[in-house]
Amino acid sequence: MKGSRAFRYLTLPNCQWRPYSSAELEGVLGLKPDGLLVLASPGNDTQGDRIVQERRLWDSLGRPPFILRPYAENILSFDPQDWARTCANMVRGYRQAGLGVWGLVPGNEFNIEGGGEDWERQTVWLYTFAAEFNRQWPSTPLHLPALSPNGNYRDGWRYYADHGLGVFYPI
Repeated sequence: MKGSRAFRYLTLPNCQWRPYSSAELEGVLGLKPDGLLVLASPGNDTQGDRIVQERRLWDSLGRPPFILRPYAENILSFDPQDWARTCANMVRGYRQAGLGVWGLVPGNEFNIEGGGEDWERQTVWLYTFAAEFNRQWPSTPLHLPALSPNGNYRDGWRYYADHGLGVFYPI
């Protein structure tokens, strides 16, 4: 639409087990995104190399908003307070590397990654996570994880909204 501009956030390639290739980094630079979302796994051997690459990329793009999405299999099976502390440590590592983590997404597609359509369980987990995470990083915005668009996922969004998750997880 002429005269308007959408914000363009880009999820960096999901290569959390290896550093980014030159072609991947050049591709991101060419797209000139307004913000970056980075998938990261705790404890990866290549994490240090990737943080250096992400810092250079972030600097080259003019330091746009940087959102971290820590990854592990079946996050909902974790104690939410333990996962919050793990995520807080990841944010700390990124900030110590000079990256301004602007926000955090604590998981993804809970409706297919262990949570099914138990919206109440997911909501309680997200509130518990937020309480612990915000104790350590109160100024880092949390973002609701996406739900996979299958089954009754719209019911999940309604349940989340009806139970006030937008207060802790601004949309």
